[in-house]
Amino acid sequence: YKRGANGGVYMETTVDKATKDELIYPYDLYVYRRMRDSEMGDVIWMRHHLPNDGVREFMVAQREVGSIDKFRDRLNEQGVAVFGQAQLVKLQQYVAKSIQDLQHRDKAEEMYGRFGWTKNNTFIVGDREYTKKGVIYAPVTRNLEKYVPWFSPKGSLEEWKRIAAAYEDPRFDLHAFGVLAGFGSVLMNLSPENGAVINYYSKRSGTGKTTVLRVVNSIFGDPKALMKDAQDTQLTKVHRMGVLNGIAMCLDEMTNASPQEMSGLLYGSTQGRARDRMEAGRNMERINDLIWKLITIWSSNTNIEDRLSMIKVDPQGEMARVIEFYLQTPVPSDVLGAQKLFNGLSD
Repeated sequence: YKRGANGGVYMETTVDKATKDELIYPYDLYVYRRMRDSEMGDVIWMRHHLPNDGVREFMVAQREVGSIDKFRDRLNEQGVAVFGQAQLVKLQQYVAKSIQDLQHRDKAEEMYGRFGWTKNNTFIVGDREYTKKGVIYAPVTRNLEKYVPWFSPKGSLEEWKRIAAAYEDPRFDLHAFGVLAGFGSVLMNLSPENGAVINYYSKRSGTGKTTVLRVVNSIFGDPKALMKDAQDTQLTKVHRMGVLNGIAMCLDEMTNASPQEMSGLLYGSTQGRARDRMEAGRNMERINDLIWKLITIWSSNTNIEDRLSMIKVDPQGEMARVIEFYLQTPVPSDVLGAQKLFNGLSD
C-alpha cells in the first residue's frame, strides 16, 4: 500500500508482470494507533483527511473491522464514502493489514475510560494527558467521547483571573474557599481520604451559591455543561464522580433531592467507588472500575442536617462527611454588572 502523489490510498498490484497502482480510496485514510479498552477489547484509531472538512480522528473496535456491515457503517459515520462491496472489501483488507503491522511493531496502549489521575501519575483533561514531559494527545473510550468537547480550551487565563478576582473581597471569603477547593480536589489523590463534600446553603437568592459552582467548573471545562443538579438521577451523579476522578464535581439545587438520596451521595462521595452490580442475565459481578478521589460541591436552600433529620434521629455519620457554609452575602448594588462579569466564564 502507498500514498498517492496528491493523497489517497493506493495498492500496488501486478498483472501479467506489469506493476500498477490501484486506487483504494481517493483521500488519506489510515490507522495510526491501536489500544486496549476494558469493555470493547482491542480498538484502533484512524485519521480521515477530507478536502474541505479537515482531519477527523475516530475510533473503531477491532471486532467491527471483522464485520463487513459494521465496518461500512462505522466508516460512513465519519464521512468515508464507501458503498460498493468490492471497494469496501479492499478497504477492510487494507485496515486489517495495518492492524497486523502495528501488532508487529508494538503492544497495544491502554485506553483511558476516566479523566483525572492515571496509574502512571499523569492527569487526563478531555483528550489531553498532562505528563512530566508535557501535554500529549490521549484518546479516550467511546463512552467518554461526548464529554471531551466540554474540556476544550477556550478564552484566556488572564480573563479568567480577572473574573475570579471578584472573590478577593473579604466579604467573599467563603465563596473563595469553594473555588480553591476546585483546585484542591486534584490534590485529593495525595490524601488517604477518598472524598469530601462542601454544601453552600441560603434561603435567599442572589447570594452567589450557583456562581461559585460555575467558577469551579470553569477551572477545567464548561461551567454549565459540567453542572449536575437534583433532577439528575443518583446513578448518573455517582457515574459522573467516577468519570471526573479528581476533578471537582458540582451539584446544584440539591434541596430538591430526597433525604435518602442525600444520605446515599454523602456516603458514596467519601467511599470513592460506585456500588458493585451484577451483569444482566448472568450470575456474575460486573467489572467495577468507577473509583475516585475528589471534592464534591453542592448548593441548596437549606442545610443538610435539617433535611436528613426527616429520616434519621441522629445523622452524624453523614454530617461527618460534609462542611456546610451559610451564605448571607448582600445582593450587589450592580446586579447586572455582576451577572455580566461572571457570564464571561462561558467564554
